[in-house]
Amino acid sequence: MRTIFSFHGLGPRVTALGLAQIIKLGVLYYTLALIGSKIIVETNWSEGFVYSGFAIATLLMGIFGPLSGRFVDRHGGLAVMLVGTVISACGMLILCLTHHIYVYLVAWGIMGLGMSAYLYDSSFASLSHLAGPTTRRAISGLTLVAGFSSTFTWPITSTLLSYTDWRGIVFIDAVVMICVSGPLIAFACESHIHHPLQK
Repeated sequence: MRTIFSFHGLGPRVTALGLAQIIKLGVLYYTLALIGSKIIVETNWSEGFVYSGFAIATLLMGIFGPLSGRFVDRHGGLAVMLVGTVISACGMLILCLTHHIYVYLVAWGIMGLGMSAYLYDSSFASLSHLAGPTTRRAISGLTLVAGFSSTFTWPITSTLLSYTDWRGIVFIDAVVMICVSGPLIAFACESHIHHPLQK
């Protein structure tokens, strides 16, 4: 077990990146499952339309994800993943304010662009820079940590729904993305820390 989670001193950074993924996956993958019915009731939009927003986001993530990975290879993960975080948060702020179907879809499209810049493609590319010869183990550790996203997201979001509406949830998610996930990424990917094996 110690060998699996040995990253040559990079454990805290891998953990930070994993925690950032927990937040992002929770916010963009699982929250809609809990607030979707609330959106339908308030707006009278069809169920298919409401959930089509997520389909648009994942489509754009799939299209632009490899491009983001290449940017990480060339320029490092910090800037790319922070930009993706800000873009997604902007999409969420638009989402929580929208009352129009087209703006709703645009908001999800913006979130999809952000998702392409900080989810697994970019994270794995960043780890290849950080972990060097332990990249495979680091990716396994990141995937394991991020796998707890639904475990945290469901109870937290369910509890918050007792105090606010779906728009409040989305706004809170945007704030958490910027104020918590952003600093975690900055800690994990800051370029001035060199790999322990590098000379």
